[in-house]
Amino acid sequence: MWSIGGVSEQDLEAALDRVHDHAREEGWSVLMYGPNSSPAEALELRAERPGRGLFLDALFLDARNESNSRTESGVAVTVFTICYRDAVERS
Repeated sequence: MWSIGGVSEQDLEAALDRVHDHAREEGWSVLMYGPNSSPAEALELRAERPGRGLFLDALFLDARNESNSRTESGVAVTVFTICYRDAVERS
């Protein structure tokens, strides 16, 4: 997981838009892009890379939103992978 902070909310939103566009261009399947179901209705991107076992979750945490307890806005990004299993272990 990594995050970005110390940037204006407009720049953070624009960056997440660019990640969304680039992910699609690179063959990621976008599962969700828009407000999530949290009380803050945070902008969220969820995507997976078919056949590679990769999953991405990027969340815009907007401090301007009263439902969000953050004092500074940011984007948090988490990339998940499937666990590697040695072929010998499966035999």
